[in-house]
Amino acid sequence: MILFKTIKNLSQKRFIRDVSILQFGSFFSLGISALTSIIFARLLGSDNYGLYALIFSFVSLTEIFMDLGADYTALTLLPAAYARKDRVEIKNILSYFFYISLFISLTIGVLILLISPLLTDWLYHQEGIGRLARYVILAVMVRTLFFILTLTLQSIRKIKSLTVIENLNKFTYLLFPVSLVLLGYGLFGIVFGHFISALIFSIVSLFLFHYLTKNNELLPSMIEIIKNFKKINFKKYLQFGFLVSLNKNLDKLYAGLPLIFLGMFTSAVSQIAYFKIATGYLSLPIVFLTAISRVLMVQLSQSLAYGGKIFKENFKKAAWGSGLLFIFLLIPFIIFASFLISLLYGEEYLPAIKLVYILSLGFLMSGFSVGYSAFFRILDKMKVLLFLNLAVILSGVLLFFIFLNFISPLESAVMLFIYFGSGEKIIRSLFIVRHLKRIKD
Repeated sequence: MILFKTIKNLSQKRFIRDVSILQFGSFFSLGISALTSIIFARLLGSDNYGLYALIFSFVSLTEIFMDLGADYTALTLLPAAYARKDRVEIKNILSYFFYISLFISLTIGVLILLISPLLTDWLYHQEGIGRLARYVILAVMVRTLFFILTLTLQSIRKIKSLTVIENLNKFTYLLFPVSLVLLGYGLFGIVFGHFISALIFSIVSLFLFHYLTKNNELLPSMIEIIKNFKKINFKKYLQFGFLVSLNKNLDKLYAGLPLIFLGMFTSAVSQIAYFKIATGYLSLPIVFLTAISRVLMVQLSQSLAYGGKIFKENFKKAAWGSGLLFIFLLIPFIIFASFLISLLYGEEYLPAIKLVYILSLGFLMSGFSVGYSAFFRILDKMKVLLFLNLAVILSGVLLFFIFLNFISPLESAVMLFIYFGSGEKIIRSLFIVRHLKRIKD
């Protein structure tokens, strides 16, 4: 009876309800991610799967230069504006996000499209990677409408609708690329299918956003958003989002550097495939943290308005809860790695099993850090986070090149991954623990 009552009480809390809905959707997302990885690995073979990994790691690198933090700016400010029922501010925030996204796509995005083959020739000595990456970069550029829809749904806490839409979107990214690969188009089929999926869902998102705004008087229509471009105070939002953008991009950089460095220095493309399989396999439990992270970003922003005590309680509960949950989920993945990778990916990828055991050290702190970025952003400590990120990246790059003199490129990339994965999060944790004590109740 006590357990039943506790579950009932928890289910009545909106934060718990929202997380539960997103977590339910995460099961579907987890299945699609795993299935996509398995199909591509099986059909492409280790060498082509290694090239596939390099294509998408290169795209992630280029996205750093196409991100001014507009999405995080919107997701931080929009929930507060919606809570105040401030329609003018809601319209300004959405207009800013849409304008910046279009501007970046039509300037930096187009430039990257033109020089991608030159960049990949310099990085990997393969122009073909850059030519194929162009389709994925185009997909990133046309997804603006989808992002507007999802950040709006997240900000107004329409979590059920958000979960359904995101999983439908995820399914299209499985359907079209896999279909083209099965038809024999190989790597081209994957990247072209990626672009087609993004284009189709952008059109769908436009109609869904129109329906959403039609039934909510606080939300501006797409026409209103576009007409409002000239009235936006860009300086206000750019100042807010600049440090957010820098830190977010540094996060992306150190997440992608191990694979990028491995691609630059190894002569065995299959090693890239093994590294990709191992990190992708260990990343599967992180899907369950995504729901907590996204709801927490909105929840913490709102809870601070009710006082420091509530903010600290919410943050600590989320950090400890998600940290222990992730370790609980990660352990079975480690234990059954040998069986699952052999069964699902085949004997060709058996070398990835050993990497799973070692790389798991880089994932141990992932759950505890679920609200770290939101913590720094909400408390206006982005300069501190920027300093920490720069210190971690510079020290990590230095360590990699030191390792490279004594061990192989693969082993050096593994050591760098562990350092970035757990070392960086420990450094952030020490700062956060100290700063939490200074927040007044």
